[in-house]
Amino acid sequence: MPWVEKRKNGYRLVVDLGVDKFGKRIRKTQVVETNSKRAAEKELSRFVVQIEKELEKGDILLPRTISFSELSEKYKVMFVLTELEFKSQENYIFQLEKRILPHFKKWNDITKINSIDIVEFIHGLKRIKEPSKPAGSQTKIYVYRVLKSIFQKASEWYNLESNPMDNVKKPKEEKSHEIDVYTEKEAIEVFNCLQSASAQFRTLVSLAFTTGMRRAEMLGLEWKHIDLEKGLIAIRQSIPAFKDHVPVIKSPKTKGSIRTVSIPPSIVQELANYRKEWFKLRTKNIDIWKSENEFLFCNKHGMPYYPKTLTEQWRSFIQKNKSLRYIRFHDLRHTSVTILINRGIHAKIISERIGHSKIGTTMDVYGHVIRAADAGAAATFDDVFNNKVVQDETDIHDHPNTPEREPAY
Repeated sequence: MPWVEKRKNGYRLVVDLGVDKFGKRIRKTQVVETNSKRAAEKELSRFVVQIEKELEKGDILLPRTISFSELSEKYKVMFVLTELEFKSQENYIFQLEKRILPHFKKWNDITKINSIDIVEFIHGLKRIKEPSKPAGSQTKIYVYRVLKSIFQKASEWYNLESNPMDNVKKPKEEKSHEIDVYTEKEAIEVFNCLQSASAQFRTLVSLAFTTGMRRAEMLGLEWKHIDLEKGLIAIRQSIPAFKDHVPVIKSPKTKGSIRTVSIPPSIVQELANYRKEWFKLRTKNIDIWKSENEFLFCNKHGMPYYPKTLTEQWRSFIQKNKSLRYIRFHDLRHTSVTILINRGIHAKIISERIGHSKIGTTMDVYGHVIRAADAGAAATFDDVFNNKVVQDETDIHDHPNTPEREPAY
């Protein structure tokens, strides 16, 4: 409500317009030089009318509160859908709509969300399909990342006085389970079982074993990327997801993922045989062929498979071959790396082969395998030096008068 205040040289007119987003009062004032309170009140009435007109014209803009629902929608449209890769878009929107928004939508003013509100929310996260069980550390870290991004954008867009995420620590990452891989003996058994599979599936799994490619990278392979004469595969694109039934073709995961890998002669022959089958498939289905790209792993329409289709095909293959132990399709990549490590291939070569930007990534992921291989390597010195001792003793016994030699430094 408006009022007048007595001042030394007159009266001050005050019109209260509420509070801003930080809880501070918004007031318009004007001083009139009069000793009459009645005259001041008349001036106040005129002042109120003037302010109302300015509000209608937009000359005075009142700050308004922003609800979390409004913020999340703006965040999705102005950041997620415009600046993130498609797969990240899917993941961010999933966490936003399934976990974050259902909890924070009750806040009609984002400035009222405190750090403790966020800490308690992340701490109490549950699994979506098993709500009686707590969410894993990776889920909590991902939700933390999305919330940090949301409030960072809110601070930029609305000039927030404080960001509640500034005092929220990143959730502690639990020790991840060791990767599950096939032994070399188990890998050989898989290859034996593959002989009764289709040429397409046999080629797919063979490449997963021998190149360590990611699932999305294999889906992005076209025949133009295959050099059968030189035995090389150029990894230049990937298909991590589909949008509206259309494959999302993008560059591989990181800059280091753009690479060229060698393949063994047996796989070159496998690819050559499959290439013949592939062209037969296209000729047979030419009337319904939809793709202009020559994707290696495609359906009868020439379209690449959905990523989950490869996983389903792999699971079905394991179920049909009861002698095989199940590991995830992605673990074929881990198996490929483990075999190379155990065969003594340098970590730098492996890192480049599987598309890690830094060798440190390879060391982090496969550190326990490398340590085991290193322990085996160290043990070989016992064999070397034990044999040397035996040999030296034999030499001394056979040549008792042989003079001692000076060390050749």
